[in-house]
Amino acid sequence: MYVFPFHLTFSVHFQLTLFVLFQLTLFVLFQLTLTYVGGCIAGGRRYLHINANGDCDPCVFIHYSNANIRDMSLLDVLRSPIFMAYHDGQPFNDNHLRPCPMLENPEKLREIVKATGAHSTDLQSPETVDHLCDKCEAYAKNWTSTATELWSCSCAKKKGESTK
Repeated sequence: MYVFPFHLTFSVHFQLTLFVLFQLTLFVLFQLTLTYVGGCIAGGRRYLHINANGDCDPCVFIHYSNANIRDMSLLDVLRSPIFMAYHDGQPFNDNHLRPCPMLENPEKLREIVKATGAHSTDLQSPETVDHLCDKCEAYAKNWTSTATELWSCSCAKKKGESTK
């Protein structure tokens, strides 16, 4: 198990994480590793989530849908308004350290849900998209400057340019 060495800066930790990931042949995709697949993989791009009621959510963390697997085929689910909006909107950010339409780009999720008429499919705590996105805006704002700095450094290194 890898433990974050607190004496290192976040930038050094990020570069160390990238090094470790390049050395492995199998790794779990999650937030900071989505740079390797061009951003968010949800919305049917690489996966989707089906809850116990059969509602098909674009992501396991984003419980909004207008498609149910019990009422339509998987192909029709992928053609449903919310999945098409995901398809048309990806990548949600050119900076793949900010891939998520909920966490790093809450305005995108708000726009998608409202434009497609999707409804909450959370079985225990349904909430409006405005309520969810309002809770994510502070995180998105705080992460943006760090993500921008890290992204510019990692892109420059890929091109063989100076990162200064």
